[in-house]
Amino acid sequence: MRKSSRLINWLISVALAAMVTPALADTAATPAATASPTAAPTPVVSVDGLVDAYYTYNFTNSSKGVNGMGNNGTFFNTTDDAFSLALAEVDVKAVMGSATGFVALVGGSSNGSLALNPGIDFLQAYAAYTAGQFTLTGGRFSTWMGNEVIESNGNWNYSRSLLFWYTIPLWHQGISVAYTTPDSKFGITGYITNGWNNASTSGYYDVGKTYGLQLKFAPDANNTVLLNGIFGSNGAFAGSVANFDQGDSHYVAELVASTNVSDKFSLALDAEYGGISPSSEQLTTASFWGAALYGKYQISSDWSLALRLEELESSDSWLGIYGQQSASTNNPYVEGREATLTISHNLNSNLLFRLEGRYDYALTGGTADDPTATPAVPGPFAAGQGSQFTGSGSIVFNY
Repeated sequence: MRKSSRLINWLISVALAAMVTPALADTAATPAATASPTAAPTPVVSVDGLVDAYYTYNFTNSSKGVNGMGNNGTFFNTTDDAFSLALAEVDVKAVMGSATGFVALVGGSSNGSLALNPGIDFLQAYAAYTAGQFTLTGGRFSTWMGNEVIESNGNWNYSRSLLFWYTIPLWHQGISVAYTTPDSKFGITGYITNGWNNASTSGYYDVGKTYGLQLKFAPDANNTVLLNGIFGSNGAFAGSVANFDQGDSHYVAELVASTNVSDKFSLALDAEYGGISPSSEQLTTASFWGAALYGKYQISSDWSLALRLEELESSDSWLGIYGQQSASTNNPYVEGREATLTISHNLNSNLLFRLEGRYDYALTGGTADDPTATPAVPGPFAAGQGSQFTGSGSIVFNY
């Protein structure tokens, strides 16, 4: 009996050993797993852009026999009686985690108006880093000022307003820091740049730095309010004056408000006040104010009608409104008005066709420019006219 018990115990031991030994062997043969390095985020790259072409006919030029003289005050469609390429743009955006890189290459007749090099140049080229609700951006970027943008399909009208061209910059080179609340109802952004439309502060325009601020309020999807400001020395105030130095202070305060009154009707307002406080004797202290009221009616899903009414006044001719000079030494301010009506049709989701009529009216000393005025000051348009009427057709392909 003892022999039988010993035999049974021995057989159990052998069986257990046979089961455990392979498991131990497998464990010994398999090395412990090691942590792999964190893989770099895969970049998400998108490419888009646009092609913008137009034809503008200046009826005032034609009536005076000077077809092709150009269109005073209509930007960027400044060419008269010719088929023109306004802008060709290619945008490349790459996002890698919290980092973003963006490059916008542009060409076309608008390049000269943008104060960029002829041919193809960088309209924007910047890098951005987002940490939570903060975003740091550095490089070249479009301005935060104004109710209109450089790309025409982003505006309700085709031609740009007087405020867009004469009172604010188009682009900057510098840095910005932005904060946006998690619900996106409030945002604040601060800017430090190399003046206005300047890649550097050296060379002919030794302009120093410019500082900017934007406050954004968006209580809901139908209403937005922007409070914009810009201040600092600038050697090319809207491209109109080249006598500024680092001691000259330029400033603009702006309110931009927009609302969707209904699903078909929208309103917007751009109101500005600004000026210059020069340190040199070349210029005198001057100021300006202006306002543009916009209305847009969505006739159908692919048709819309937009109207812009605008007024811009300056205490002196330094702003360069239509290139006007004042007729009065006692009241030297200059003034311009314009009304623009635009009908837009989306041929498809990528192709936008527009027809536009625009009336510009120049005033000095409170009266319309008139060669018979005393003292005689001819108007800024063809053959000394005080007003100008233009008609435009445009087509924009965006992708």
